[in-house]
Amino acid sequence: MRQTLLINTVFTTLILITVASAPILAYTPTPTPTAEGSQGEWPLQVNPLPETTCDLNLDICGSTGVYSNVWVTVVDLQSHADRSYFHFTGTGGGFCVPVELYPETVNGISVESCDDVWPPDCTTVSYETDPFLVVDTTGCATPTPTYTGTPTPCCNDWMYATCYVRDSITGSLISGAYIEGSALTDDTCTTGANGFCTLDLYVHDTQYFWVTVTADGYQEFTSSYLAQQYGITIEIDIIPLHDPTQTPTATETPTPTPTFDPCLESGIEITLPGRRFKPGDAFSVWTTICNSTHKTLVGYPVFVILDINQTYFFAPSFTTFDNYLFDYPKLPPGQTMIPVVPEFSWPSGIPASAGIRFHAALLTPDMRDLIGSIDTWEFAWE
Repeated sequence: MRQTLLINTVFTTLILITVASAPILAYTPTPTPTAEGSQGEWPLQVNPLPETTCDLNLDICGSTGVYSNVWVTVVDLQSHADRSYFHFTGTGGGFCVPVELYPETVNGISVESCDDVWPPDCTTVSYETDPFLVVDTTGCATPTPTYTGTPTPCCNDWMYATCYVRDSITGSLISGAYIEGSALTDDTCTTGANGFCTLDLYVHDTQYFWVTVTADGYQEFTSSYLAQQYGITIEIDIIPLHDPTQTPTATETPTPTPTFDPCLESGIEITLPGRRFKPGDAFSVWTTICNSTHKTLVGYPVFVILDINQTYFFAPSFTTFDNYLFDYPKLPPGQTMIPVVPEFSWPSGIPASAGIRFHAALLTPDMRDLIGSIDTWEFAWE
């Protein structure tokens, strides 16, 4: 159903632009008054939160500018898991975003607000600088001391990380797994017959370090961990590409998907199956994000824009402003493919047009800088 609605949305957009006699209002960035915010030019105020709570359902409330895009992120400060929520203020500047806290841990809350012009002004208020945005959900039966600030960097020098790698289904230790560790210095090791190896990392005044595991026949694994004095032992479960407990069955031949160059430089590419389309041709739109770092990119928005005679429609909703941050809040190392428009057959009865473009861009979390460059694909139909 969602695929059908998306195709209809794109189709309707193309037809309206091509055949409508009345002009369609283009989305044009215009200057917007700004005011000083906590960490930026766009106004943002977040109300203080309770220090402790046993109710995992919490409203994050505050005030910001009208027509603002508000993202709220909840972070488990022990496991570093996170989830994001989106809210659009419309004509009102106030907001209350319902979120779900992580249980039995310390939750950090970050709120970002951006105006809806391009490029946007943004302001972020975060638990990293504001202790009123830290909520403790541990020890509900007996109150415990609350977390009141940013985690203190742990270490003065080097630490070791002993990594045990197991099959997530069978639980057996895996030899030959290649492990990359990243902190102020990087280190690598390969698990032996006993399924573990040790990384040596320099973590002076560092809170976290990253570990990436690759092994033949398994999905790549990446996660961050809290640095500890002297050392830490990590149990890592990696997922096999095929379940060894299942009997192989006949499978259908998969539909070919676009192929792309190896991921060598961070950025984005957009691909269509051709440059000129006629009735009956297969039409689809794909983007591929390359993250050539060893770290998962969190909060980096992906923009895909349909440009029809300088009238712009932002995917995935193809409205005046949108992006893929809600659907893809994390971009792991390597390639991430995003189907912008699912494949369908180009219909007949649409007047010919040319010079239509799709633009794609990967931006930093504050939406002020590009990662790589803007990619453009121009096409036409008969």
